Order: sequence, then C-alpha cells, then structure tokens
Amino acid sequence: MDNIEEKEARLTAGSKFNFKDFMWLCLSKWYLFIFSVVICLGLGYLQIMKQPRVYLATASIMIKDKGASASPDVASAFAEMNSFDTYSNLNNEMVAMTSPIVTKEVARRLGLDVDYEVSDRLHKRPLFGNDLPFRVEFLDLGREGTAHLTAVWTNDDKVELGPFSEDLAEHLADADNNDETITVDLNKAEGDTIETPLGRLILTKNPTFSNAKVSPLEIDVRRIGESEGNNIASSNLRTYVNDDYSTIVSIDKTDFSPWRAKAILSTLIDVYRENWITDRNEVASATYDFINDRLAVIEDELGSVDSNVSGLRAQQIANYGDVANNASRATAAEDALMLQRNRLALAKQVRDRLVQHATDYTILPGTASLENGAIDAKVSAYNELTTYRNSLVANSSADNPVVQDLDMALADRRLEIVSTLDSYINGLNAEIAATQGTRNQSSSRLVMGQTQAPQIQSVERQQKVKESLYLYLLQKREENQLSQAFAAYNSKIITPPVFEGPISPIPRKIFMQWGIIGLLVPALILFLIDLLNSKVRGRKDLDRLTIPFVGEIPLAQRPKSALKKLLERFNRKRVEKLSVVKVKKGSGNVVNEAFRVIRTNLEFLVGTDGSDPRIIMLTSVNPGSGKTFISLNLAVVLALKGKKVALVDLDLRKTALSMSCNKSGKGVTNYLAGNASLDEIVVTNVLENESVDLYPAGPIPPNPAELLYSDRLDAMMSLLREKYDYVIIDSPPVELVADAKIINRLVDLTLFIIRAGVLDRQMLPEIQTFYENKRYKNMAVILNGTPDPAYSRLRLSNRFGYGYGYGYGYGYGYGYGYGYGRKKGDHDKTDDNQ
Repeated sequence: MDNIEEKEARLTAGSKFNFKDFMWLCLSKWYLFIFSVVICLGLGYLQIMKQPRVYLATASIMIKDKGASASPDVASAFAEMNSFDTYSNLNNEMVAMTSPIVTKEVARRLGLDVDYEVSDRLHKRPLFGNDLPFRVEFLDLGREGTAHLTAVWTNDDKVELGPFSEDLAEHLADADNNDETITVDLNKAEGDTIETPLGRLILTKNPTFSNAKVSPLEIDVRRIGESEGNNIASSNLRTYVNDDYSTIVSIDKTDFSPWRAKAILSTLIDVYRENWITDRNEVASATYDFINDRLAVIEDELGSVDSNVSGLRAQQIANYGDVANNASRATAAEDALMLQRNRLALAKQVRDRLVQHATDYTILPGTASLENGAIDAKVSAYNELTTYRNSLVANSSADNPVVQDLDMALADRRLEIVSTLDSYINGLNAEIAATQGTRNQSSSRLVMGQTQAPQIQSVERQQKVKESLYLYLLQKREENQLSQAFAAYNSKIITPPVFEGPISPIPRKIFMQWGIIGLLVPALILFLIDLLNSKVRGRKDLDRLTIPFVGEIPLAQRPKSALKKLLERFNRKRVEKLSVVKVKKGSGNVVNEAFRVIRTNLEFLVGTDGSDPRIIMLTSVNPGSGKTFISLNLAVVLALKGKKVALVDLDLRKTALSMSCNKSGKGVTNYLAGNASLDEIVVTNVLENESVDLYPAGPIPPNPAELLYSDRLDAMMSLLREKYDYVIIDSPPVELVADAKIINRLVDLTLFIIRAGVLDRQMLPEIQTFYENKRYKNMAVILNGTPDPAYSRLRLSNRFGYGYGYGYGYGYGYGYGYGYGRKKGDHDKTDDNQ
C-alpha cells in the first residue's frame, strides 16, 4: 500500500508553479486585464467624484523662550521688573493652544454651530467664508438645539426658506407648517427677526461673499449645536515643532472647506494670545489690589504719626540737639531697623494671605520687594500652576483627576512657600533683634534727664518708616500698572494662516491604486484557476510515466467561443460535415509535423513477437480525448508515405469515426452479425485518399460486447492484416465499458490518448498500472491538445497554459452514456477540431 501511495504521489504531483508560464497565461488573457483595469478605473473615478475635497491650512508662531534673546519692545525696556516676564514653557503652550476652552471660543466666534452645505457632483460641499452668501442665526433653539432647513439663494439676494425640520419637536411653533416656504429679501430685511416654524431667525449678508457664478444656489442649512461646532473646530487640529532646537510651533488644520480651515487657525491664534494676556494680567491685578489695601492702612498710620510729631514740636517738649551725636548713631540703627521691619511686615502679609486663602486658589501678589530670589521664584511658579489649574477647572470640573493632582501639587507648593517665609521671618527677627541692640546701646548714652528727646526720636522714626513704606508701595503700584499697560505677547506670528489644497483625494494616487487592483484581480483569478486545476497540463506531467511516449499533438487553433458552440448546437448537420483532417500533403505546420513525428516513432515500435505493429488500437481513459481525430490524421500521414491503411470504427456505441467521415448504413455490426461481407461494408478513397479505406461501425447494436466477442471479428482482423499495411481501430474508452479490453486481444499496439486539460492527473497512476500489469498489449502514449508556444505567443488571444481545465483541445467533445435502450442513430455532435 505504501508503494502504491508513493507511486501515486510521484505520478500525480503537478508541476511546480512556473512564473514564465503564468506570465504567458496572463498575456493570453490580455482582454481580461484591460476589461478589469477599465472597470476599476471607473470605480476610481466614481470614488473621486463621491469623496469630498479635503484642504489643509497651516500657520506657524514663535513662542518666546527664556533661552532666546527677546526682541526689543516695551518689556525689554523694563526687564528689571519681574512683572514683565513674558516667556513661556513650549510644551504647555502647545497644549493650551488646542485646549477645549480655546476651541469653544473659536467655534462661538465663527458661528460653527450652524453648518451650510451644497450638492457638488456626487457629494456635499460645505460653504464658509467667501463661498457663503448669507448667515443664519437661530434664536430659539438653545445651545444644543438642532434643526434643518433648505435655503435657495438667487443673485438678487433673495432667499427662499423651507421646508423646515427639527429633531426636537417641542421647539416647533407650528408642526403643521414645516413644509411652508418663506421668501426673504436680504436687501430689505437683513438683520430683521423672521418668524418660522423653527422659531425666530436672523439672516445677514456675508460681505466677503465673492462667488456668484451659480444662481440659484440651493443650500442645506443645519443647526448642529455648540458641541458639534466645537468638534468641527477641534477635529484634525495639530500642533508640532519641526525640531528640538527652535521654539517655532506649527499649526495645521484639515477641513472640507479651505476658508473655514483658515478662519479656524486665525481665530485660534487670536483667542490663544488673548487668553495668555488675560492670564498674565491676573497676577498684576492681584498685586494691584494687595498694594492698594496696604497703602490705605499705611496712609492712616502715617497720618497719626504726623499728628504726634507736629504736637511734640509745637510744645517744644525737648531740645535734642545736645544728644545729636548719640542720636545720629541711634538713627542709623533705626534706619536699618526700619527696612527690616518693612520686609518683615510684607513677608507676614504674604504668609497670612497664603494661609487664609489656601483653598480658593487665588493668585498671590508679587514678592519682588522682599528681595529674596528663592521666595520670588516659588511664588511665581505657584501663580503659574494656579493659573493652569483654574483653566482646567473652567473647562472640566474640580473632580477631574488632573485637577486633583494639581491641587495636591499646589498644597505642597503652599507648604514649601510657608516654610520658606517662616525661615525668612525668623532671619528678619534675628536681624531686628541685633539692630535693636545697637540702637539701645546708642540710646543709653543719652542724657537720662532728657526724657523727651527719645520720645521725639521714636515718633520721627515711625514717621520715616511709614513714609518709606508708603513711597515704596506707590512705586510698586506704578510698576504694576505699567506691566498691565505694556504687557507683551508671549508669541509672534511667523507665518499667517494659509491653505493648500486640495490634499485629498489625490486622483493620481487613487487611479494608481485602482489600476493595480484592476491588474491584480484577473491575475489572482487566473492564479487560483491554475492552482486548483488538477488536469494534465503538458508533457512535464508525463515525465514520470515509464510508458513509451510516441509524441504529442499541439493545439494550434482558437478555442470555440460560447456563441459559436451555441450556434453549432442548433446546426448539427453543418458540424458533422466539417473536416477534422489537419494533415495535408506539403503542409509544414505544427500539427502536420507532430503527426510525422508520431509516424516515425511508430516505425521504431515493435510488437510483443518482435514484428512491426500493424493493427493499432486507439483508446483512452475518458471520452473527449481525441481518438477519432488522431485515427483519421494518423491514417492520412501513413498513407502519405505510401502505406495502405484501414480505418475500423469499433466504437459501436458512438460511431464517431463513421460520423466524422459522414458514412452511415452498413458497417462492422452488419458483418459481425453475418448480414454483410467486408467488401459490402468497406468505403474506399476515404478522405479523398486512395490509400485509406474505412470500415464504418454501422447501426448501433443493443449488444456491442457480445458482437465483439464474435469469431467473425478475429477473422476480419486476419483478413485486414493481410490486405493492409496498417489497421487503425477507433475504440471506446477503457474505463466506461469493456469493449476496449475485448478488442485488445486482436491488436499489436495500444495507443493511449491522454488529452491535456481533460484527463485528471489522478488517473496517471492507473494508466501506469495498466502498463505494468500488461493489461493492454504493447502500450504507448500520445499526448493530445498541448499548447503550441509559437502560436500562443504570437496570438495572445488564444488559450495558453495546458488547457487549464476548460476542455478545449483535439477530440470529439461529448460524454459517454453507454447503456441499453438508446435509439438507433442517437449520438452527440462531433468536434470539428481535435
């Protein structure tokens, strides 16, 4: 069993994929590729027509960075003032540009809650900017209300509104009037309130409209709500930097309307810069309020001190000129003490504000006056983080995980700042204590009797401290006001918004893709057909057979079209009269040469007894292999060499050989039944050749096998052997009936016809078994219907590739249906080719 399986695997293994053969197959089916490419290119054109155009708008701005030198402006003139710091973190600003709080404002300013579309070929095209003749404002639909209406605009600025529809029925003023139309003259009613089934509307002309070529213009007006409008503004919006060494941020936006994409970018930059200035001014505003509060308190205290000084001097309580020397030293100490107490008071005020407003996330006042860089940096960082946290809360809520993380970070920052302020206050207290010691030491040297001088000095000191603090705060307030008045943007526009396009669809790319698909589809179909084909495809499939190979007959003609086959089905008589003899005297085509090769090879074959094979039987495994065609042409090619040839039709069930020669009446069946002699049934000069005689089959008998067992058949073969050089017998297939085996007892040579494209490769092991078991005498093989490479390559429309299972080739093309009960003369049509 294993040997049998190995032999079957060896014999039935199809030839491996041959790229060259596959390419010739594809070339032979060139019309399929042209048809497929044309269809696919049509689909590509349809895709281009249906797909709306996509445009790209771009812009670029430069974010000022601490590492780069600032351009000369007002801020650089006041660089020493901390409030003029206009530098930003690049990554934070890129996120802020496209944050929801910015895109919502962009959508509101541009009115993106209303969408306008017109039909453009096979798709909808949005209108915006220069393409839009008017705008519609819905007054009664709320923020998220949706609605739809049709507006027809004409060149005279008249608009016909209607019909109306809305998703939310409760907003309809009158549900029965949805199909009504309202005509509005924009020249007269522009900006007026119009009552419609959708509520009140306001129509305004677009002053930038410049496309009046199409009139009337039917526009679909859709109120999509603020959320959808924000989606239009934020979708397909991207910010990026080109490299790691610059602070230039590129912004691009893709949209179906080039004007809308450009307007969104322009408004986005404006809103971002305005928001940035607003955030920066919040710190200045908080500082301004703090300074004003302190000035009011100090102003009251300074007024009280001035009154005390004036009273003491009026009463001339003391003359402290005598103690001037000691007083001067005490004054110097007092001056230092004044500055220290001033800083201490400011530090405590900042600390108290930080502790008292720990949970309301307000901006801390500037601390530059403390002249402590660490505290100033921490307060600035705290204010920046607080501003970012408040913007997130405005966009989402305090329960946002990111906001909660920021709250924890701010709490840590507050503790850090408080700790730093405590250390700073402790240091000031120590300095004040030391300064007070110096002052007390100088004061102790004064005359103990002059008790009024220290009193005057104390009051004057308080007056100086208050005046100094008052003037200092006035200066800081002015600086703060200047920072607000001359606040510089943190960005500079490098490239204003411009649009390109369209960037999609790209016709060349789409046509290329569909063209490739058009080439791949038929190639894939042909590949699958070739892959699934299990038929014998050529000589390579027979290389592993050990049966003698006589030759192969190429297919050198066009296969019949389906229309031709249909016409022949209704014109059987014409088909039967067509000649199937391809061998001609003096012809040198491939078919003639193939039969000459077979004739030569037959001369080298010997019978089992060592004699030349004179009685040759042609058979096959399955019908339609071309036995009749080969019998006729083999007889002619032998006759051309001067041989006397007899054609015997022993296919008593189909009589294909007789029908091909258009011979009916008496035949072999009459002879075998004893009703006629050989001379009565022979047909001479067959195929217009004096050397070829035909013994037709005769009427179809009910018992072909019994007749073939007759001794009269043995006698007939003996007579023919003596009379002719060659006797060619056309017999039935071996697998369907037993006739071939019965006839084989009388022959010298058995030619098995293997038809390319008809015989399944699975049958090759069985044919090999016939040969090894010597079931048929002196077996040899002829391969029929193989492709002629020269013909296929020169005529690419011909079928190439070993038949590929389509059933074209040499032979009569009908199926066997052996059995009793068939009417006399019943037969299928013969093939006029092979």
